[in-house]
Amino acid sequence: MLKLHGFSLSNYDNKVKLALLEKSVPFADVLVPTDPWLAADRKADQVRAVSATKAAAGL
Repeated sequence: MLKLHGFSLSNYDNKVKLALLEKSVPFADVLVPTDPWLAADRKADQVRAVSATKAAAGL
């Protein structure tokens, strides 16, 4: 199954979504945050998770 990453106000996202729907291609719509602060928080959480995993492994 395809994953379409985008947000609903994007013309490019809507064009691809329309083409997929017209051709009956199954896809999952993944919302990408447009707020840079939310994206930075998500990235920081990922870095913390990797750091905690490495610390637990003794690296």
